[in-house]
Amino acid sequence: MNFTTEERMIMKIYGETTASEARELNHVIDSDISLKKEYVELNGTFRSVSGIRLNPDDRIIKNIMEYSLISRRN
Repeated sequence: MNFTTEERMIMKIYGETTASEARELNHVIDSDISLKKEYVELNGTFRSVSGIRLNPDDRIIKNIMEYSLISRRN
């Protein structure tokens, strides 16, 4: 598959790249100041969102499960 540089940056942030892909991407990011800024912003957003913990109540979980079952039938 061919991924854009932005998609590869997101994959790197989520740890979904090999070591060689990460090194190659680091080289690309370091050579382009606008990509570097974008990567820093994406990484900061990821870290902010990663700190959020959701605690849905039982009713929400039940609704999600029921919707999932209905979706499978259709």
